[in-house]
Amino acid sequence: MSYFIQKKQSLHVVLDTNATIIDIESNIDELTINKSAYIGKNWFDSFIGTSDRDKAIEVFSRLLNGKTEKKLTHHNDIKCKNGKHLLLDFESEVIIENDEKKVVSKGVLRYQPF
Repeated sequence: MSYFIQKKQSLHVVLDTNATIIDIESNIDELTINKSAYIGKNWFDSFIGTSDRDKAIEVFSRLLNGKTEKKLTHHNDIKCKNGKHLLLDFESEVIIENDEKKVVSKGVLRYQPF
């Protein structure tokens, strides 16, 4: 048994109002991110599977339209290149930078082996 807290595996993403990826980073083993391959791509097309797509788009829209709390917690499935799907707990918020809204999200891998 380990008495030390493991570093949580997480995914950080910044999206513009069209859900285009502005910045992205991950330290999740199964989700190796090559930034240049994803920046400029649509978040939903690149990472959200069909089962969670409608829910994720709704959360994104509610955040941008101010119809929810400033910070919103939610979870959804992320698809990896190897075909595997991972469940992440996200905390997302809207920030305004240079008069432009952006959605900043941090997702933490829900199930991690000890």
